[in-house]
Amino acid sequence: MARIIRAHQQALQVGLMLMLANSLFYLRGTARAWYETHEEELTSWDTCKQKLRDLFGRSVARQMAARQDLASRVQSSMESYVTYIQDVLALCRKTDKNMSEADKISNVLKGIADDAFNILMCKNCTTVDSIISECRRFEQAKSRRITHHIARLPNTAATSSCEDSAAPRSLAPPANIARIVRQELEAMAPASYQPPAQDNWATASLIQAVVRQEFDNLGVQVPQPDRLMPQPMSTPV
Repeated sequence: MARIIRAHQQALQVGLMLMLANSLFYLRGTARAWYETHEEELTSWDTCKQKLRDLFGRSVARQMAARQDLASRVQSSMESYVTYIQDVLALCRKTDKNMSEADKISNVLKGIADDAFNILMCKNCTTVDSIISECRRFEQAKSRRITHHIARLPNTAATSSCEDSAAPRSLAPPANIARIVRQELEAMAPASYQPPAQDNWATASLIQAVVRQEFDNLGVQVPQPDRLMPQPMSTPV
């Protein structure tokens, strides 16, 4: 009989330790922050339960915690309008059961997403129910819209690092590449300078090498160098 009692006590002790270890997953907001801050002091389930009761069991403490959460409550990008509004209303009830409709609307609007905020400012809603109706109508309208892919203009820097990598890239025609290279080389050389025949051959070789490299980058097949490169002309003695 004594052995059965000891086994029961050990199982109960293990169960209490599991309750202490898993209590973090059931806390949120200020209570969760308090648990993470004082986790080393909570050596048993009874200690944790007593401290939670002392700190958050009183109505004044609960109201204070709810007021802090309400002051910093904003809608997340993955949260729907209705979910956000209902959570704000729950915090309003914890903060003040007799909170006026105007104060509830103010708390809802101060943290709602920007697009919904702009819509609600034009609608002049006077009740929370009207805000919910407008937000639902707005969500339905957004779900029916067709998203268009917006391509950036040429020579325009990207405004975000999250651009669509699958968007097709427009390749410049080979004629444009050759023209740009020729213009750049002509701009580098003086207009009055007439290079000899050997310099003409070297300049042509340089242009061909640059254009060939650009073609390779674009994956365009080019003729072999011996058929594309002109042969140097011998000067008479």
